[in-house]
Amino acid sequence: MYTRLTFSRILTAMNADPNVNVMECWKSFNIADCLFNISDAMDAIKPETVNACWRNLWKDCVNDFKGFPTIDKEVECIVQVARW
Repeated sequence: MYTRLTFSRILTAMNADPNVNVMECWKSFNIADCLFNISDAMDAIKPETVNACWRNLWKDCVNDFKGFPTIDKEVECIVQVARW
């Protein structure tokens, strides 16, 4: 999710200003941008994913474990954003 958000922000900046290229976007990427992306990525994590991570470490804190989610859809989204 973090990578997809980063590429989306770069794509948005390039669409807003056709004179901006990828390198200029990367150079302007700062700690605040990174923190916003981390926050947005953390907000997107589903409780099932957290449960899947904690199940082997602390079973008492896990409710309704439904297995590990696949990342196929996430990878597909990242590839689509990167191709733009």
